[in-house]
Amino acid sequence: MPILLKHHSIGRTNKNFEREINISIVHWIRSYLGLNLPVFFNKYQPGFEAKIPPDKKYIGGLNPNPIDFNSFKKEGKDKKLLPPAMGQTLLIFRTLGEVLNSFMNDQIFSHFIEEWNKIVKSRNKAPHVEIASINDYINLLNSLVNLSQKKPYKSL
Repeated sequence: MPILLKHHSIGRTNKNFEREINISIVHWIRSYLGLNLPVFFNKYQPGFEAKIPPDKKYIGGLNPNPIDFNSFKKEGKDKKLLPPAMGQTLLIFRTLGEVLNSFMNDQIFSHFIEEWNKIVKSRNKAPHVEIASINDYINLLNSLVNLSQKKPYKSL
C-alpha cells in the first residue's frame, strides 16, 4: 500500500515555484500584452483587457477560451490581481514559444516546459479528488531540483 501525503505537503512545496512563475513569467506575459509595468506590477490594471487564447495544438484542437492576465478578485473596496492558474500560464508560455526563443534556446525551453508540466501534474493531484502519493511528492521535488540545477530563469 502506498504511503499517502496530505495535500498541503505538495501544495506547500510547490508554492515557491508558483510564486516564481507569478512574479516572472506571468508579468513577462502581462508586459508582452501591453500592461503598464512596473506601475501595475502584481496589481490589477483597471480598464485593460489582457486575454490571450492558447494555441489549439496544446489543448487537443479544441476551441480555447482566452486566458486573462489582468483578472481580479474583490477584497473589500480593492481589486486584487488574480493571476492565471499554473497550467493556464503554462499553455500561454508554450503558445508564445516562438517569441521566447529570443530569450531561451530550444533545449532550455523544452526542459523547462517538461519540468513545469510535471510540477503542474503533481500539484493538481493534491487539492483535487486524486490522492497524492509519496511518488508524486518525490517527482515534484525532482522537478524542482532539476530546474534549480539547469537555471532556465537566467535565460529570461
